[in-house]
Amino acid sequence: MKLTLEQLIERKLKCQNEQSHVKEVELSCLGGSIVIKKIPLTKIINSISEIENAGTNEKFDAFIEIVYNCCPIMHDKKLQEAYGCAEPTDIVCKLLDDNVGDLITLATEILAMYGMDSENLMDKLKN
Repeated sequence: MKLTLEQLIERKLKCQNEQSHVKEVELSCLGGSIVIKKIPLTKIINSISEIENAGTNEKFDAFIEIVYNCCPIMHDKKLQEAYGCAEPTDIVCKLLDDNVGDLITLATEILAMYGMDSENLMDKLKN
């Protein structure tokens, strides 16, 4: 079906009203949910391109960066101070209590907002 200009404008207005760029994700290590927010695609692409040809440590760092960038609450300086973070992105592992499963859950949910599936994510972690 060919979309009209009016339909495309209506879609844009609907997305703005529904806040489709924000989602709550339940995390077992926190015993509750955390809000993730869709950020500009270019920032996600930069992190994904780092993953493509990186070693395990660099891939892990790229996923931490993705999670940090998409979780507004993790940007709070008081939270970072309370957890003794030397670098702002340190909050990701400290808040998640080094729970790799919940890190993957967050990264999977974030990348799903951009049309990437979890199998693709797991493949990138393994390779």
